[in-house]
Amino acid sequence: MDSSLKYLGPLFFAEIFIAAGGEVSDASVQFPPSVGIRQDLNYRYSESEEIGDVMYLSGNAESDAARETSFPSGPFEFTFSTPGGDVRDSVVSFAGAAFPTQPIIIFEQSDATVPFDTVDPSQTDSMYVEHAMLPHTQSDYGMPAFATFAAAT
Repeated sequence: MDSSLKYLGPLFFAEIFIAAGGEVSDASVQFPPSVGIRQDLNYRYSESEEIGDVMYLSGNAESDAARETSFPSGPFEFTFSTPGGDVRDSVVSFAGAAFPTQPIIIFEQSDATVPFDTVDPSQTDSMYVEHAMLPHTQSDYGMPAFATFAAAT
């Protein structure tokens, strides 16, 4: 194993992170008008205290063109229910085919960043994943830009 990079093709994912002790039900996402479908989000339990449980939808594609066919650029509308009320058609946008920058994965051991092929399994380590900002969501729909920062130890 080495720390060289390899292109694996685009991955689409849509997620709703559930706060500790929170409840989310009836979660779905409406695809852009060119596809016109609504899909339910799946539930995934997480043992991580930083991230929590998640409602999600994901899919891989062989190329950016194939991703555009299955998960087209444009507004995705999230709908879900919580005990405190419902969220209806909250928009996250991939407008203008502006693909976000790929995630950055960082491994740390002994308070230092290390290449993934030098992680010592006998030591405690941390892994962080930083995802890109989606500026169209902020500017076009007035909600905070969609970004995620995940950590695991």
